[in-house]
Amino acid sequence: MKSMKLVVLISLILAVSACNTRKRDRTGVARINQKNNTTVNKTESLSYEFTINGCGTGKQQFTSIPEKCDGLQDATRNKGCALESRKTYFALECKNQTFKETNPFVVKTVTTEKTTPALSYDFSDDNGCSTGRQEFKTVAEKCIGLKDNGRNNGCAAEKRDKQFKEDCKE
Repeated sequence: MKSMKLVVLISLILAVSACNTRKRDRTGVARINQKNNTTVNKTESLSYEFTINGCGTGKQQFTSIPEKCDGLQDATRNKGCALESRKTYFALECKNQTFKETNPFVVKTVTTEKTTPALSYDFSDDNGCSTGRQEFKTVAEKCIGLKDNGRNNGCAAEKRDKQFKEDCKE
């Protein structure tokens, strides 16, 4: 008889816990969608925030549903992030409308000129040992000079090695 009560009690507990499939935890905060690691906060119907693989839209807030629908489509406003999540949320929130991304997000590229390494150096150690000022006509000569212990008075080997790695190809 005791085992029958225990079976009934366990069955009841399992049935009740299986029914708890809410999308939010007990605090009312939206749970994370484990499938694509996104978070959607629906407690405020005129805002959203998506983060996919570290790329986040930031919290976006609006004063109306049409404004929110426009915001979901604005690539620059959303920092070019979470396009698929924004499309899905748009389909849920902006009925009878077609998603069309606007205001393309442009990544600004910075180009730097390749500079020629300086053709001289003057290194010293903490103990006062100095290579003296070394000047060269070509990068190749400088690379040979950086490795020449005698020319550099046996000084600043670590600094010379670091400079060699930056300026010379072995």
